[in-house]
Amino acid sequence: MSKRIFCLLAALLVAMSLSAQQPRHLFRTAWAAIDTASVRPASWKPYPAWRDRAAWDRLMPADLKEQAIKDGEKWLNYRFQAILASEYLEFERSGSRAAMEVPNSRNRSALKELMLAELAEGKGRFLEQIINGAWFFAGSPSWVLSAHEYRKNSGRALPDYRDVIMDLGSQLTGGDVALSLYFFRDEMDKIDPAISAFIEHALDEKIYKPYLDPAKWRAQSWLGFTHPGEEKPYFWENWDPRNNWNIWCNFAVAQIACLACRDRGLLQRILAQAVESADNYIDFVKMDGGCDEGPAYWRHASGSLFEFIELMNRITDGKFGCWDDPQFRARCCYISRCNLGDGWAVNFGDGQARYTGLPSFLYWMGTTAGIKEIHDYSLYVQACRDHLTTIDPGTYLYDKLDFLPLLPQMKKEYAETFAAAGGDLERMKRELRKDLPAWTWYPQTEHLIARNAQGLAFAAKGGHNEESHNHNDVGTVILFMDEMPVLVDVGPTTYMRQTFNKKERYTIWSMRSEWHNLPMMNGCPQHEGGEYRAAWSKADEKAGSFTTEFAGAYPAEAGLVSLQRNCVLKGSTLSITDRYALSQRKAADEEHFMVRGEVTLVKEGQIRIRYRSFDGSRHGSALMTYPKTLKASIETRVLDDKRHLAIWGKDLKRIVLRSADNAPLKGSYTVSISKL
Repeated sequence: MSKRIFCLLAALLVAMSLSAQQPRHLFRTAWAAIDTASVRPASWKPYPAWRDRAAWDRLMPADLKEQAIKDGEKWLNYRFQAILASEYLEFERSGSRAAMEVPNSRNRSALKELMLAELAEGKGRFLEQIINGAWFFAGSPSWVLSAHEYRKNSGRALPDYRDVIMDLGSQLTGGDVALSLYFFRDEMDKIDPAISAFIEHALDEKIYKPYLDPAKWRAQSWLGFTHPGEEKPYFWENWDPRNNWNIWCNFAVAQIACLACRDRGLLQRILAQAVESADNYIDFVKMDGGCDEGPAYWRHASGSLFEFIELMNRITDGKFGCWDDPQFRARCCYISRCNLGDGWAVNFGDGQARYTGLPSFLYWMGTTAGIKEIHDYSLYVQACRDHLTTIDPGTYLYDKLDFLPLLPQMKKEYAETFAAAGGDLERMKRELRKDLPAWTWYPQTEHLIARNAQGLAFAAKGGHNEESHNHNDVGTVILFMDEMPVLVDVGPTTYMRQTFNKKERYTIWSMRSEWHNLPMMNGCPQHEGGEYRAAWSKADEKAGSFTTEFAGAYPAEAGLVSLQRNCVLKGSTLSITDRYALSQRKAADEEHFMVRGEVTLVKEGQIRIRYRSFDGSRHGSALMTYPKTLKASIETRVLDDKRHLAIWGKDLKRIVLRSADNAPLKGSYTVSISKL
C-alpha cells in the first residue's frame, strides 16, 4: 500500500505542476495598451447596411442569394412557438432536453433565416416576420436552455424572472436579436420606436445585467471569477468550469454589445470584463495547444478564441494583436492534427468520432490569423466534403456574414490548387496534407496523435478523470488503418439530464472505463475525479512509443502498486503492453477493446478483425494477437442511442481478454494489432 501512496503523491505533484501554469494576462496586457475611448468608433461598420443593395450584390453570389431567399420563404407564415412551462419542466421529469430545445431551435432558425433572406433580397418582404421574431424573443421569459436553468438559486428548470442568469442559449439567441437591431433598427423605429426599445431592454435584462452582476458569478462560473464568499469557481459538472463556455460566451457578449449597445460606458465595462474573463480561460487551458474537450468542442473553444481576438482587432483597428501568440496558434492547429481521414477524428471524452470542422470557418481562421496549416486544411476538408460544389458559408448568421467577403478568394484558391494537382483530387488531398506532422505530442494535455507510412493512425492519452467533458479513460487508445476505424472510442450518448449530473453521469455506460480500450484491474474499473489520474505520461517519436503510469486512475480497491501502459507503433503493427503490480489478488484482470466491424476468434491467442469505412465501400483486416494465458470472449453491444447509431451503426463489438482468477501479483499483458 505504501507504494500506491507514493504513486498517488507523485500524481499529485505532477497535477500541481501542470495546474501551476503562470497567468500570462495576454488579453489584459493588450487591452491596457489601447485607448479605450477609441474602441468601436462610430465609423465601425462590420457589415453593409441593409439598404446598400450594391454592397450585398457584391457580397452574396447569385446561388447563395437564391438559397437564402428560398430558406427564408419557409418561415413567412411561421408562428413563433411559445415554450410551455411543462416543456421546461420535462428536463427535471425525464431528463429530456428536447422538449424545450426543439421548439427553441426552430424559433432561432426562423429568425436567422428570415434575416439572411431579407439581406439577400432587400425588398422588405421578410421585415414583418423578422420583427415578429425579435419581438417574440424580447418577450420570452428566458433565453437560457432548460438544461442550464438549474444553475440559478432555485435549482429548478423553469425560468424565474427574479433570478436571470446567462448560458450558451442566451448568447446564441442574443446574437441573432442583436443582429436584428443592427440591420433593421431604423425600419423598426419607422413602424414604432417601442419595438427597438423593447428589444434593447431585453438585451439589457437577459445579457448585460446578468453578465456584469457579481451575484451571478456562482451560476456563471464559466467566467472564472470566484463568487463572493467562496474560495474558487464552483464546479457545476465534474470538471473545472473554465472550458469552451468561457470563451464562447465572452466572445458572444462582446459581439452583442458591439452590435447593439449604444451606451458607451456600458460597452466599455462589458469589454473590460470580457478581456479579464477570457484571460482566465487561456491562463487555465494548457500551453501545448491540446483540446481535452475533443474536436467538436474545438469549434467553440479554440474557434471562439479566434473569433474573440478577431472581434477585438476589428473594433480597435488591429491594435489588439495576439495573432502570433504560440498558445493560440497551437490550439488552432489541434483540429488539423486530430483529423484521421475520411471524416474521422480523435474523439476522447465527449468528442464526436466524425468531425472535420467547416471549410469556410477554417479558411477564415487560417487566412485571417495567417496559419498556413489551417488554411491548407480548410481546402483539404472542402475537397473531402463537397469538392467543386457549393462552399457552406457557416452555421451561425455571424459566421456567414464574416466569411462572405472571403468566399470569392477561397473559390479561386481552391480551383487553382486543384488545377496545380493536375485535376487529380486524391493528389490534391495528399499535397495539402504533406506537411502535416506524423507525430504530435501534447505534453501537458497528455495526448498523442501519430500516423505512419503504412496507413496506421494511433492516438493515446494520459491525463485525469476530471477533464472537461470527461470520460473515465486515462490511458485509452484508438487505432485506425487506412482511414478506417479498428479500435474505437464510442463517444457520448445524446445529451440529457444525466449527462451533466454529478451523481448520474457515470451511470451512462459509454462514459465508463470498461467500455473504453482499457484494462479492468483486479475486477475494478477506473473512477471519476481529479485525483484519479496518470502519474506521468511520455512519448518518444524515435521509438514510436507512448508510455503512461496510470495506476492512480483506479480506486484503492484495485490494489494497484503500479500499472504502466506502453504502446509502440511500428510498421503495420500497434503493440500495447500493460505491466502491473498488485498488493493483493481479489479478482481476475480483463483487457477490453471496442471494435467496429466483424470479430472472429481464429484460435487461441489470435483474433481476426474485419473493419470497414464509414460508407462500407472499403474493407480491411487486422490480426490481434494476445497471451494464451488470457481467455478471449467477444461481446456484442447493441446500440440504441441515435448519436451512436449515426456513427457506428447498429452495434459494436467488445473483445474481452480475461486472466485467471489467481493470476500473479506482478506481470504483463501484451496485445498486438497488425494490418493484414
